[in-house]
Amino acid sequence: MSALIDLLHEIKGNFRKGAYLNEASVRAQIVLPVLAKLGWSITDPSQIVPEYPLKSSKRKKGPAPKVDLALFNLSDTNAPQGIIELKRPENTSGDEQIFEYAYHTGATTAVLTNGKSWRFYYLQPGGSYDDRLIRTLEIEEHDLEEMAKSLIRYLSFKNFQSGKAIEYAQRDQSQRKNQMRARDAIPHAWDKLTEGGADSRLAKLLIQVTSSISGYAPQDEDVMAFILSLRDRDATAFIRPAQTPFSRGSRASDELPKKRHRSSEKKERRAIPDDAQKAQRKSIDRSQSGKSLTFIFKGESHEAKSQIDAYARIIELMEQDNPGFLDVLAPELSFSKTKMLARSKDDLASQEIFEKGNVAVQIVDGWWLYTKINRGNKIRNLEIACRVAGISFGTPDGLLIDF
Repeated sequence: MSALIDLLHEIKGNFRKGAYLNEASVRAQIVLPVLAKLGWSITDPSQIVPEYPLKSSKRKKGPAPKVDLALFNLSDTNAPQGIIELKRPENTSGDEQIFEYAYHTGATTAVLTNGKSWRFYYLQPGGSYDDRLIRTLEIEEHDLEEMAKSLIRYLSFKNFQSGKAIEYAQRDQSQRKNQMRARDAIPHAWDKLTEGGADSRLAKLLIQVTSSISGYAPQDEDVMAFILSLRDRDATAFIRPAQTPFSRGSRASDELPKKRHRSSEKKERRAIPDDAQKAQRKSIDRSQSGKSLTFIFKGESHEAKSQIDAYARIIELMEQDNPGFLDVLAPELSFSKTKMLARSKDDLASQEIFEKGNVAVQIVDGWWLYTKINRGNKIRNLEIACRVAGISFGTPDGLLIDF
């Protein structure tokens, strides 16, 4: 794999120099060399056929279109199993064309690339372009080792011939579709959680957690004003909420017309019983000392011993909620020479970093999570994880945590 990574480094450097001028250079100097590193014999016509003619086409005039590169499984050379469509370095379109070509060739997998961006598709019948997309790799943005692993997963000669490439494509596409379905269901789940006004599950949970943080129970109307302010937003946007009245340090009811008398405005909180207040104060002390904190994941409250414990438990919960999630998340948490998530502890960072102390924890299924990062980076990584998982960050129906 090191030879493939070295080639990707070289290609990345050439892109920065503006060395690739046209589609021919993408074919000869990027895609064919990559295929060679993936085990293909690029001069063997039984494996790869350039300019493969389509059997039929909707076009009535002009020459019949041809697929740039057709890839064959040697167990069945009657028709290509995969196709690669090439574009100029500055061109990022072509989805519709590649699906037409796949239809006429009978291919089950397709790759659309301009050398810099690689889009992998599993071409099951029906569905939109987005439904068929498996993965997009960007040479300028992704960790090159993770990019190499994905190229091997979907496009290596060995996996292609054994059928594993198609198995991986089916599995990854199914997982992606499940994530999209889960994303679409979030607004409905939110409606369920907020049914019943102040007696709803979400309102009760919000009162409980607010009490544990502040030592006082918020007023019902404040809680409902806050929840309604969230419900009024576009639930399909899935962006981190803008600053809410609470996050600005003011009260939700201050955003609404005031109907109370001036004398009653001084009463901003109602005290909870002394015994309960003491218990809540202990919870606050633990949180402030770094020994305990509370977070909400998909409407359920969880206790964690520390920031690191909460960080690791949230990632574990996401994997338990959607098996295979970590395989998709790992490349998204690769920055420069440091990987935040890997199957091997040795893959996380250099040995010099580990000599500085305990900087990683083992989570589910043998995965290791790099934890020697500050609060801001933990939040950034959790925001990325929420985006990959298809849930919202900063709301109780997704992930709500305050480090």
